[in-house]
Amino acid sequence: MRRLLLLALVASVALTSFAQKKKEPKRELPDQVLAAQFIYVTGWHGDLYDPRVPTEERTAVMHVQEAVRTWGRYRLVFRPDDADIMMVVKAGHIGMVRGGVSIGSPPDVVLGRPNSRPDTSTGTGVGYGADAGNPGDYLMVSMFPAFDPVDASYVWKRSSSNGFAGRKIPLFEEFKKAVDESEKAKAATTKP
Repeated sequence: MRRLLLLALVASVALTSFAQKKKEPKRELPDQVLAAQFIYVTGWHGDLYDPRVPTEERTAVMHVQEAVRTWGRYRLVFRPDDADIMMVVKAGHIGMVRGGVSIGSPPDVVLGRPNSRPDTSTGTGVGYGADAGNPGDYLMVSMFPAFDPVDASYVWKRSSSNGFAGRKIPLFEEFKKAVDESEKAKAATTKP
């Protein structure tokens, strides 16, 4: 009987201390994102100056850039080479059709033909394409800025319907919250 009582007492003490153990805060973002100073904001289909970028995406990039400036946590840069991290904006769309005409000259040398003279003629071409996509908006963050967002590796990625709508951009607000929570978690784990 005493052993059973002693065992019950030890089990209740162990369960009480286990239940009271403070849970470690979760860190969503790595130290590199928290330590970064410079951020490059671009679109999934290209930067602001690329004529192939859909209007909705270009507008979303400009709104996110303004939100970055207003926040003041990171300094905005306009080349991936100058950035510590990259933020990619992808405005949702169900479908998109693109087309255009190009005028230019082909390369100076035609490869693969021995003794050929360089081709100096000019030409025209017609380009077209279609793109089907997700109607949700995406905001993604990469620690390794790349010239092509498709090739990037993302450490934070969120999607939302109307994620770039309104004065306070919902997807950007989620990123700010992730940064704040990760900084608090880092501070809690580094305290003695």
